[in-house]
Amino acid sequence: MFRPTDRQRSIFEIENRIPENVRRRLKNSWAEGFADKVLPILLAEEIKLASIYSKETGRPNWSVARMLGLSLLQEFYNFDDQKALDCLSFDIRWQYALGMTPEESYLSRRSLVDFRSRLVASDPEMKMLRTVFDKVGETAIADLGISVKEQRVDSTLITSNIFTRGRIELFRKTLVHFLDWLSKEQPEGLERLSSSTRKWYEEIKEGGWFGKVDKNKVKQLTSTLANRLYEVVRTFSQDKEINSVEPYELVVRLFNEHCEIKANDDDTKGGDQSGDGDKFVKVTVRKKARHSGSSLQSPYDPDAGCSYKGPGYLTHVTETCNNKTTEIITDFEVTSAAETDRGKDAGVIDRLADVGKQPEMLYEDGGYPTGQGLIDAEKKGTKLIAPMTGGRLPEGTIGRDRFEFDGDTGHCTACPAGHAPLRHATRTTGRNLPPTLHAYFDGNKCRACDLQSKCIVRGPNNGKKGNFHLEVGANLVARDRAIAEQGDKEWLERYSIRAGVEATMSELKRGHGLGKLRVRRMPRVRLVVCLKITACNVKRWLRAHVKVEKSAEQSQGDLSASFLAPYALLQGLITALRRSQACVTNFAM
Repeated sequence: MFRPTDRQRSIFEIENRIPENVRRRLKNSWAEGFADKVLPILLAEEIKLASIYSKETGRPNWSVARMLGLSLLQEFYNFDDQKALDCLSFDIRWQYALGMTPEESYLSRRSLVDFRSRLVASDPEMKMLRTVFDKVGETAIADLGISVKEQRVDSTLITSNIFTRGRIELFRKTLVHFLDWLSKEQPEGLERLSSSTRKWYEEIKEGGWFGKVDKNKVKQLTSTLANRLYEVVRTFSQDKEINSVEPYELVVRLFNEHCEIKANDDDTKGGDQSGDGDKFVKVTVRKKARHSGSSLQSPYDPDAGCSYKGPGYLTHVTETCNNKTTEIITDFEVTSAAETDRGKDAGVIDRLADVGKQPEMLYEDGGYPTGQGLIDAEKKGTKLIAPMTGGRLPEGTIGRDRFEFDGDTGHCTACPAGHAPLRHATRTTGRNLPPTLHAYFDGNKCRACDLQSKCIVRGPNNGKKGNFHLEVGANLVARDRAIAEQGDKEWLERYSIRAGVEATMSELKRGHGLGKLRVRRMPRVRLVVCLKITACNVKRWLRAHVKVEKSAEQSQGDLSASFLAPYALLQGLITALRRSQACVTNFAM
């Protein structure tokens, strides 16, 4: 049952039970900033998480605000559960930061795990927790006076708690994962499998798996495991109680991605008899998995994908830039590693606009932008600054950026030589591609033009008579204009600020453990990523706040000194005159 945190401060809190010199040190630590700035946000936002608890029944919950604070401090230092709970019980800074008395500082690990499980079950997309992230970032930006007009985005690979050495290990783990479920939930189902498969499973359970395979036996072992996969798929394909559970579905998915069935009329060549009892089939292993990027990486984390960087997930992180104090992370997104960066900036802009942080300029690498993306972002009020990776022309070629276009219709109005096109029409540019808009120019004028050898316009397909044409889709025009801008030295100097986001990725991975997570599956990965990025913002906020305070104190001291300087100079002159007068008087005497 949800119970809001009592905000009444107790006279028995830790700050009132320690010596004065220790209290001063406590006030100068990070705990003071956390208690003063972060904890009030958590107290205000905890009501949004009330839905994860029952409204009427059950034992009252431990403070949700303090549970969130504990989770942030855990990711602040990248501690495991037990170490974080030990710090809560034995470190007075943690108790002070969370506004607790020593008597309240015990929390069982089960309660912490249950809190995260409730979040994952109630909100797999982490919309409720994201409001905490947004509020912390918004308050930090306002407190530090940070500008959000310029921001930068990048992605990095993160790995969940999975490890697979290769195809053989993947086949074995998936089979064992299903057979473990079967032996526990439907033990009679094991008897429907062949004796060789049951014997193999018993040997795996008793002797374990050492992972080393003789190189000469790799092909044979892979083929054997593929046949065992097929046996499981075929045996339980009609059993509705079994074929609807995830372990079986993963076996089917793995088999379809890595294996294929071929008819084999001669059973002496090593085939497997199908269910009709007449025909034999041969199971073969593909050289490469079908749709390898989205193929199964581990039976324990089916949501993970694979990219050229490796298996796991991609995290897209957006932060402010060109600020003097510090930078604050404003947005993040977690996707399967099978997805690319292309076009993800549209979602970044939309999410930032929803929370009032849309930038005027967004810096990104060449993996994000498209020609149409440049246009869409410009309409929303954000200019994308990124190197375009496609459509580069040979040196000296006259591209679309030299042509003139009507801003309303998007039609070409003149070529670099000043000739207007005859007409506009759609035509296909390649097999299986949709028709696109083309501008047609008078062939006679183009052939007689001095710029024709350098111009991007294309002649007729027959190479003789006919008009010249140029594809003038708005996305291509925007792309070519962006490419033309990239050769400018001023553009390169402005774009250099994007490199700073790489330091943020390093900070998140090395300082907060973002690179290798302790969890599996997309909802839990989202939960941990949100906590780690929020914790990083808290750390930056508190550090920058201390610097701002010290700078203000120093400025105040300098200002006081500037007011006192003339008075000190006057006092020095008076003292010097008195000493001179005294010397003259003494000399006269």
